[in-house]
Amino acid sequence: MSLPSYEQALETILAAMAPVGTETVDAGEALGRTLAAPLSVPADIPAGPRSAMDGYAVGSCDRREFQVVGEVAAGTAPPEGIEPHQAVAIMTGAVVPPGTAAVVMVEKTTLEGDKVAVAGEIRPDDLVNPAGSESRAGDPLADAGLRLRAPAHAAVMCAGHGRIEVYRRPRVGLLITGDEVHSVGEGPREGGVYDTNSFILQGVCAALGCRVAAVKHVQDDEDATRGLLDDLGGDCDVVVTSGGVSKGRYDHVGRILRADEQRLLLAGTRIKPGRPLHVARLRSGAPVFAMPGYPSSLMANVFAYLVPALKTLAGRADTAITWFDAVLDAELRHRPGRQDLCRVALNVVDGQWHARSSGSQTTSHFLNAARAQGLARPPRAAPPGHTKGPIRQPVGATIPVLHFGLELA
Repeated sequence: MSLPSYEQALETILAAMAPVGTETVDAGEALGRTLAAPLSVPADIPAGPRSAMDGYAVGSCDRREFQVVGEVAAGTAPPEGIEPHQAVAIMTGAVVPPGTAAVVMVEKTTLEGDKVAVAGEIRPDDLVNPAGSESRAGDPLADAGLRLRAPAHAAVMCAGHGRIEVYRRPRVGLLITGDEVHSVGEGPREGGVYDTNSFILQGVCAALGCRVAAVKHVQDDEDATRGLLDDLGGDCDVVVTSGGVSKGRYDHVGRILRADEQRLLLAGTRIKPGRPLHVARLRSGAPVFAMPGYPSSLMANVFAYLVPALKTLAGRADTAITWFDAVLDAELRHRPGRQDLCRVALNVVDGQWHARSSGSQTTSHFLNAARAQGLARPPRAAPPGHTKGPIRQPVGATIPVLHFGLELA
């Protein structure tokens, strides 16, 4: 059976994802959360006319000298009103008193005793922000599906929302398989590898605002693997595994998922690295992303498929991956007929993104990920005249790339 293309696999995955549910929280605690319902402005902003600067609220635009009859600071009630020949000292953001013709900035005035003189023209309503001049009650504020990063969250607070409906944080269960996998704290082990994948996954989940509910390690035992998959599926909204998805003797995860064809969504994809990815539903209905054990393969699948899936589960509207063109600063080689995803270093020169390979693209190599900021997606098809061997994308060619940091925002 032919494996699906990158685009076909992504479409299949996202069609099977849905937001995990909603809850109502204090708006002050909603930083990083995703709105489950649109928000409107509760009341006119500002509620009354406010001074745009420190200065004097004056009662006429035709006079140049006024009697100062008081002062109004931000957050205090203004005088009941002023006459044409009067003025009050006023601070930025303070409510202007009735009868105010304009506000004059303090730099254009001279105060002597209780008299203030104004230099230059006074324009009607100058430096007065009228009631509702920023927004009227009922105006749209934020759409459902928006993740409340710092500026948007601050705007929600500025509007005066106390409690808001947000999508629940997806609970993610991680299952790391393999007798050879051990922690750095255990020290080197013959034939062993340090656990890398749980840290890739935990970092991605943290950046996206998902909650890692459990991290489990299992040796190459089929019954134990099946039991932990069921346990995690019952407790979590989504399960991600690493290792055991090919067709070898100890690849228990792949065998377990392929045995239930009705729940199997995907059994491989035409990307490199990361081809053996399996996606299925567990008995609980929770989706499971079963990824290869090589960190480079897992990371390619994380950004190609898992990140947009987690965004969908979190209720976000911006689930699409942002691929943008970058100019190659060094030749990039890849194979025709498959979708290679190459680790690349990215930087901006004169407003244009540039890319170069971060080093070896061998699947078993991963350390150069420390120098990579994204993935490049060279074309699958061979150019006209190509006969065999790798395709060479020359220096100066443009190539689609994704940026790790942008995708995790």
